[in-house]
Amino acid sequence: MNMKRNILGIAMAFLLITQTSIAGAQTTQNAKSRRSSWSEMAKNGSRIQETRSGEFEKNLNRQSTGFGGLETNSDIEAKEGRIEAQATVDTAKIVGTWLITVPDAPGAPGFKALQTFHDNGTFTETSDLLGQGVEGPAHGAWTGKKNDYRLTFQLFTFDEQGLPSVRIQVRCTIRIVNENTLQATTTVDIIEPDGNIIPNVGGGPFSGVRLPVIPE
Repeated sequence: MNMKRNILGIAMAFLLITQTSIAGAQTTQNAKSRRSSWSEMAKNGSRIQETRSGEFEKNLNRQSTGFGGLETNSDIEAKEGRIEAQATVDTAKIVGTWLITVPDAPGAPGFKALQTFHDNGTFTETSDLLGQGVEGPAHGAWTGKKNDYRLTFQLFTFDEQGLPSVRIQVRCTIRIVNENTLQATTTVDIIEPDGNIIPNVGGGPFSGVRLPVIPE
């Protein structure tokens, strides 16, 4: 009888340990799989922007001293209305491909992306989240010259069944810090299926380094 009780006790303890290990592994996996994204910024609203943008914008404005500072998206829109894409090829320091880093924010780990600015004023982006199927590649348009640029791009998002959801629109103010480095602040909008735009739902900063040609 005692032997049966001991065996039963050992079996129950083993089962408890196994279940705890599985639960811990699932929790760890879920934590690892939680990644930020442009759509996550939209879901989280302005929390990310308030947490991360303030200090970043101060640094960005300090770096703009001597160039009149950077205008916000609101300032630009108020003065110019809708901005049409217009490449300035002769002075387009931004043309090329950049490895972009979007920093961590509370509850939303950062991510990386490859952004390509074409010399005709168009833009494409592919992020390292593409394999998760949450967002598609981004396409957009840019304008600017010398060290100051503005960029607007959009991307499709998908629900848990893989069906199209809302579009995300990201509006960026970009500063070329030096030949191979850029910094930016963003404002994120939601575009509903009927075309209705919900503006300024989130945003945050990102930084980037130019991808060079590496000799063989």
